[in-house]
Amino acid sequence: MSSSATSMPTSPGPPPAADQSPGTTPKKTIKAWTYTKGGLPRDCLHLTTNHPYPEFPPLSQQAPGSGNESPKEQEEWLLVKVTYAALNPGEVILMSLLPPLMSLTFSKSAGVPQVPGYDLTGTVLDSSPSSEADSSSRAGGDEGASSKFKKGCQVVAFLPVGFILSSKSGALQEVISFPAKYAVLLPDKLASPSGASNSAETQGIDKLAAGLFLTGCTALAQIRDAALQPGHKVLVYGASGGIGSMAVQLAREAVGPEGKVVGVCSTRNLKSVFELGCDFVMDYTNPATIFTGEVEQNPAGNNDQEGEKAKETIEQALTGMYDAEEDQFDAIIDCYGSQNLHNYSAGYLKPSGVYSACGIHANGYGYAPILTSGWKLMINAIWPRTKWLGGTGRTWKAASMFDPGREMMDYLVGLFSEGKLRVLVDSEWAFEDVLSGYEVLLSGRARGKIVIRVGGV
Repeated sequence: MSSSATSMPTSPGPPPAADQSPGTTPKKTIKAWTYTKGGLPRDCLHLTTNHPYPEFPPLSQQAPGSGNESPKEQEEWLLVKVTYAALNPGEVILMSLLPPLMSLTFSKSAGVPQVPGYDLTGTVLDSSPSSEADSSSRAGGDEGASSKFKKGCQVVAFLPVGFILSSKSGALQEVISFPAKYAVLLPDKLASPSGASNSAETQGIDKLAAGLFLTGCTALAQIRDAALQPGHKVLVYGASGGIGSMAVQLAREAVGPEGKVVGVCSTRNLKSVFELGCDFVMDYTNPATIFTGEVEQNPAGNNDQEGEKAKETIEQALTGMYDAEEDQFDAIIDCYGSQNLHNYSAGYLKPSGVYSACGIHANGYGYAPILTSGWKLMINAIWPRTKWLGGTGRTWKAASMFDPGREMMDYLVGLFSEGKLRVLVDSEWAFEDVLSGYEVLLSGRARGKIVIRVGGV
């Protein structure tokens, strides 16, 4: 029997994917952390290896900026290979609240995978045509003379919540496409406080810069709301966290050597917060003592009362130390969102002073705690300052960071490159260990930023 008579017919193979035409090259994919349902990261976040490779939107859909950018930047988009990303509590709020809300409103976005993450550093792979670039020449490989973001350059970026919601893209993916107005070029070198300069490679500048924008811009907004001037006295509460560590440094920059910066944090972080530029640091778990760099001293100067003082709250200790108006603070920068600290602030904040908060701390990430926090925030803002009506008699302001704008980002990168602004990194995690990083974030005990090594290193 001939071989042809016994041979079996050849299988035609599987049909092409629904989004792939016959004979075409398979679409590129990337790794990304995504979620489609609400909850905490460990319950809803998943690592996918076949997330669609990002593309530039058509020029007609590349929305112009807010009007503060140049016409060239308004139309420019970047394709960036992410090196590092930094985690933020706001991402957990979105994970918890957004998917259920989309389902309740029957939104078309319901069930569409969402990638979290606001802060990133990375390498530019490509840029879209600017308003003055010729698209036909770009098709031939011309990068466009109008773009300052060349292939291979390093950038640090902040993705506003509006962009994340509309694009479903975030920092926790290997490659991302976003408008160039959200990025700033990374400096090649960082200056140390002594004035020396070190290369980016030796200092891990891309890792440090990943934690710069959301916390740094929020802290800067608080400092500006407080209208700090040289010689002012300022209290920074929650001084060891991402926002607080930035606020201490920015406050010192604003008040100068003639001013006074007092930090408040937990016992384990006293030394690191002091080294950021505080005159002294108070331990909120034991307000009976202050840290001045080498020794711990009793604020009241009476060691016989140390046991009794240790039972005081931080609000009581501050009132005892600063009850005279001439000794009180010109501003309080609350980087935790303590309602109690605000309620008793008349005891240690001047009548003309400003209480500048990053919001109100929520006891959880569900709808109830978030709504309660929002209600308190609104009451603080609109409740009369008149003390006999239950107010504090002090101005209260809240800072939030939806889109900082180019001016803020440029200013922070300038301070960062000059060695005047340090980014504290609590820990670094591999891309596959994002969930462990979020667990540290949710513990509330991080000393600085939690960064994720996405790729490229």
